[in-house]
Amino acid sequence: MGEREYPVAGGAFTRAMARARAGDVLLWLLLFGAAYLYFFDVPKWVSLILLGLACVKLLLDWMFTVWYRRQY
Repeated sequence: MGEREYPVAGGAFTRAMARARAGDVLLWLLLFGAAYLYFFDVPKWVSLILLGLACVKLLLDWMFTVWYRRQY
């Protein structure tokens, strides 16, 4: 009778995990695409842009990890 009911945050947690997994897949696709295009007759700036986007994604992951650890 004295037990509290807490709202289920499973939906929000599931969405957050799905977004994180999608971000990881996108990162690997960017890296694989950059490596794949590097070996073909594609301008190097295309591969560099893909690598730059992958680096930006890694930097954002790191920044948000630090921010969330300080918040919670």
